[in-house]
Amino acid sequence: MADPKGNKGVVLFIVLMTLFIVVILANIMLQIMSSQSRLTHHQLSRMQAYYAGFGAGNYAYDKIRRGEWPMPAAGTSYIRRICRTTGAGCNVIEPSLPVSIQSVTITVSSRGVNSCNPPASPTPAYCITSFTDYTYTP
Repeated sequence: MADPKGNKGVVLFIVLMTLFIVVILANIMLQIMSSQSRLTHHQLSRMQAYYAGFGAGNYAYDKIRRGEWPMPAAGTSYIRRICRTTGAGCNVIEPSLPVSIQSVTITVSSRGVNSCNPPASPTPAYCITSFTDYTYTP
């Protein structure tokens, strides 16, 4: 039976537009999920770098406390570098560092060097700073 008003194409148009809108919405959702995954991975890398640097400070403090690393002489500082594998300038090899961590640089300074201003007590006073070099690889 023929459509007396000639509206045969309207249903096809509505179905095609509905499919088009569903495809667009699905694409938007996939983009959001992909972006969230990258953001989460980057945040994980940053957190690993933060805690590697924090742990390096504790490591340096323990080494100095045990006498395995020297106390910095007045007006001096020294640097130790922790890496996953042997490389240029690496003093400490630590294979358990996460893959995203390239190296952790520890600087031990005496008072007045590198803006080191520790409290007066205990004596001798020194500062420990750490810098973590990490990469984000999606």
